[in-house]
Amino acid sequence: ITTSVVGIGSDRILFRESGTIGASDGTGPLLDNISLTPDQVNNPPSNPANLVVNGSFETARPNTQGEVTTLFGWQLNNGGVAVRNSGFEGVPSSVGTKHLDIDYRTAIDGVSQRIQTEAGVAYDLIFDIYATRPDVASDDQAIVVTWNGRKIGPDPSGLNATTAGAWETI
Repeated sequence: ITTSVVGIGSDRILFRESGTIGASDGTGPLLDNISLTPDQVNNPPSNPANLVVNGSFETARPNTQGEVTTLFGWQLNNGGVAVRNSGFEGVPSSVGTKHLDIDYRTAIDGVSQRIQTEAGVAYDLIFDIYATRPDVASDDQAIVVTWNGRKIGPDPSGLNATTAGAWETI
């Protein structure tokens, strides 16, 4: 599945949990492998560069595990997020050795990034979410994604992967 967004020149992407404030802190949605590239169908570049900085969260200190107060390329929104090493609680990262747990503090936690694009150009937004940890309510694992303040996806309560115990590309 690929989501198409249109640049306005200076765009903001936000990923946040959709659960209620304080719901199952520390067990929210898992996120990895975020990319934003020019639309491959209508604007096929010869070598599309990913415009997202640190989209697989690999640029954390090598032994970082747990809550972070800063995350290279990202702004932390509200509460807190945690960088997880591949294999933490039995969950491998979808790419590389790290992924992000977007639920750590008593707030609707999230991360955002300001991205420079070309106005009017379509871009493909692709990311991986991990679904259906058996000990966590499904609504607490959903993720809300916004592009310049507009929600992405058909479900206003958020996007949720459907394959139990696996990463799913959205």
